[in-house]
Amino acid sequence: NKDGLVDIVVNGNKGLNDKRIKDGTVYLSTGKFKYDIVRPADDDYPLADVVVSVTSLVAPSAEELALEDELAEFEAQSEDKLAAMKAELAADAARIKAEVVAAKAKRIAEEAAQAAVDELIEKELAELEAELAAELAEENKSSPLFDGRYSFTIFRYNENDGSQRLGNGYIEINNGIMTVAKEGRTLDTGSIDLYDSFAGQINKKGNIVGSLKIDVLIGKTDVSLVDLNGSIDSPLQGKKDHYFDVILKLGKKE
Repeated sequence: NKDGLVDIVVNGNKGLNDKRIKDGTVYLSTGKFKYDIVRPADDDYPLADVVVSVTSLVAPSAEELALEDELAEFEAQSEDKLAAMKAELAADAARIKAEVVAAKAKRIAEEAAQAAVDELIEKELAELEAELAAELAEENKSSPLFDGRYSFTIFRYNENDGSQRLGNGYIEINNGIMTVAKEGRTLDTGSIDLYDSFAGQINKKGNIVGSLKIDVLIGKTDVSLVDLNGSIDSPLQGKKDHYFDVILKLGKKE
């Protein structure tokens, strides 16, 4: 204090067994190791507006030390467990990522392999179709083997009504191409000029494909194109509508 003497303030009495000593008691030195005692409840208490903090020198108890050790051990174990969990999660994430990458690579490889197979199949199919088309074209290629002049008779046909003759004429074959001759032709169901619409060809095997615009009913105009298929030895036949077929029968070569 200002008089140069040392005063004492009691801050905590854990280490003291004397219950008469109150926490916060001030011992004011008067010199020669004599003190005036001022307690917190006294009116002249000098530290009423002052907060004094003194570090306790009392050693922690065994229970407190044990509790602190348990807390430290728990924190250490928790940190170890957390580190282990993080490591496990990182390992799982790496494994899952590797599996995803492997699955994607496998899928890409499979798709590439399938694409190669599909491309090979498409190529083989295209080659086969080209070969078949070439064979079909060669097979249906017009042939002069049957060139000449043939008579024909044309009919309409229904399985219930039977057949009825509609006309006749001559077909000329030149280098496998078939046309109806201008002379000697008749047609009961329309103009003989309809024969000019006839187009046909014959291949080396005698197979014939052709077409003709014709009407099959007398007194009623219903002209339409009929596809005719047959051979040199069998009648050419095609469907006119849902009821009638048209049949063209060739005669002997003149």
